[in-house]
Amino acid sequence: MRLRSLPFAAALSVLTLAPGCGSPAPTPAPDQVPTAAGVPRDTLNGPQVQQLPDGTTLRGVLRDGQRKGIWRSFTPQGRLLSQTEYQDGKAQGPVVVFHTNGTVRYQGQHHKGTPVGEWRFHDPAGALIKTVVYDSTGTVTAER
Repeated sequence: MRLRSLPFAAALSVLTLAPGCGSPAPTPAPDQVPTAAGVPRDTLNGPQVQQLPDGTTLRGVLRDGQRKGIWRSFTPQGRLLSQTEYQDGKAQGPVVVFHTNGTVRYQGQHHKGTPVGEWRFHDPAGALIKTVVYDSTGTVTAER
């Protein structure tokens, strides 16, 4: 059985739209997609297209109810808002989030759902306004 649309918690839209320059650390999206009562997680496989109440569209693939590969979010007009890679249901690798005008809002790396390394935050004009460095546990070690 392949499901094409599942309800997402509002927290997912917060991941792609709310975190920004003033946020101390981007919050990873939930590791697993919520399911309707009685739907086994192992049936949640394949491409997903999710429509959020604000018009944002999410696209990605589920394997056994967990995100896998690249997930993208788009504005109602189809402009890319974010792109995050997932492995075993957790953010793994590069993440980039865009302002609605298309410039990079922030970019960084995740390791098993934890922000690591250097994250760079930009204003809507594209100017670098802040850099935050995370250690392997997700603790901020430097901010400039």
